[in-house]
Amino acid sequence: MVNSRARSNTSVRAISKDLPPSTPRPGKNSPAGGKPTTAGGTTVAGGCVKKTKHKRSRCAQCNAKLTVCSSFTCRCRKLFCPRHRHPEEHACTFDYKAYGRHLLAATNPLVVADKVVRI
Repeated sequence: MVNSRARSNTSVRAISKDLPPSTPRPGKNSPAGGKPTTAGGTTVAGGCVKKTKHKRSRCAQCNAKLTVCSSFTCRCRKLFCPRHRHPEEHACTFDYKAYGRHLLAATNPLVVADKVVRI
């Protein structure tokens, strides 16, 4: 028994071989606009795909290369290495005191007792 999935796959290959090189090939990388694009590239005027490199993230303090496991995002919205992840180590600009006051005001509502009527 022949796999029907294999037959449909070969017909797409045969169609794409018959197309001239300037025509966008059918597939998941060619959008409806007809311009060839890839996940890591950008389209230039001639229809060519120019690949762009992914910039590695670096520590904002010491400029060390960071991986997914060793990067820490501070509340000042910067990436840091494990050595500079604490606010005291990188001169953080985030105001922790004001943030704490705001949290206390939001979580502890003002309690006012009813006025006692004198007899």
